[in-house]
Amino acid sequence: MTIDAPAARGRRANRWLILAIVYSAQLAFAVMMQSVPPVLNLVINDLGISHAEAGLLMGIFALPGVFMSIPIGSLSDRYGVKYLTQLSLLLMVLGTAFSALSSSFLPVLAGRLAAGLGAITLLVVLPQFLSQWFLGRELSIAMGVYNTGVPVAGILSFNIIPLFTGALSWHAAFWLGTATSLIALVLFLIFYSPPPTPSRHRAPGSPAPAADGLARNVMALGWPLWLVAMSWMWFNAGFATFVTFLPDFFVRQEAFTPEQAGRVTSYVMWGPLILSTLVGTLVQKLPRQRLFVCLGNLAAGAAVLLILVAPPDRLIPLMFVAGLGPVLIPSSIFSLPALLVDERRLGLAFGVLSTTVNVAILGGPLVIGWVRDFTGSYLAGFLTVDIFLLFSILSILAVKKPVTPP
Repeated sequence: MTIDAPAARGRRANRWLILAIVYSAQLAFAVMMQSVPPVLNLVINDLGISHAEAGLLMGIFALPGVFMSIPIGSLSDRYGVKYLTQLSLLLMVLGTAFSALSSSFLPVLAGRLAAGLGAITLLVVLPQFLSQWFLGRELSIAMGVYNTGVPVAGILSFNIIPLFTGALSWHAAFWLGTATSLIALVLFLIFYSPPPTPSRHRAPGSPAPAADGLARNVMALGWPLWLVAMSWMWFNAGFATFVTFLPDFFVRQEAFTPEQAGRVTSYVMWGPLILSTLVGTLVQKLPRQRLFVCLGNLAAGAAVLLILVAPPDRLIPLMFVAGLGPVLIPSSIFSLPALLVDERRLGLAFGVLSTTVNVAILGGPLVIGWVRDFTGSYLAGFLTVDIFLLFSILSILAVKKPVTPP
């Protein structure tokens, strides 16, 4: 298949539009993921569930990704991302709507699981799609913009959802997830355009150059990529889980009301929102990804301990500071697969990252919730968070293969 020069130039000119629609899909995923923490206390009380069950409700959508992310990465390498993305967004719309219409634990859990079938696909195909459009052209900057979707979603969720809980209770969280997923689906249907270069765009059904066996291709990715994925997993199992339980922690410490707890928790998202693109530019110009990941985890670990012991009047400024360290990590991690593996296996590489992060999203809240139930306080749970962050540092330090900027 060939693409004439004028068409290719036109498509390259639209790469920022591609970034915009990818961003809308990332925002939809992140809203769905972070819609539970602002109403966690309401869900626990209304449904009569334990903290471990609440952690399962938070993380159950990641269960399909534990088993399916790598096969989905292989499929996206072979067939492209268009139809996979459309199907994933549709599943997210239907799953979150089902949860919003439910009133007991198991149906809500089932809706989260259905939405997760779509969400895990987005974790693979969205960064792959961006890498195909931006490789060699501001890739780290694009990843920096892309990764602001998570803090933006957190700010939206923690500030908008509490405004509607009076009328809708915890169902408001799932209605917001339904709306953002539907908007992203419509935008993707209207504005999708395939990657501009022939090597990155194969006709549906045509074999990928590396499609000679899934297991063989996974092994061919190499240990550096797997270590990067493990570092990403431990960070998410730690700090992302910490943020999940913060509103409930604040309420049970009687530091804030439920509405105030959600708003104060959202302050941790402002650092990543403001600085993520700047960090992406920094990674582009100063490719010290391992150093940035270590510094980010160290700062996150310190923030966990400080928030645990800080008096209520110090928590608000501390929450803003707590978001400054973790902002170093996503852009660094997501810029590495394109530097560590063959381009033909890029979807598979992001499938590995998605697999490990889904393990984190599923297991992290469950473990921390169980520790909270077992000990009766958040002290041991938050110390477990710091252990996870230490493992993230050790994993990235084990990556020995040198990388160069794209």
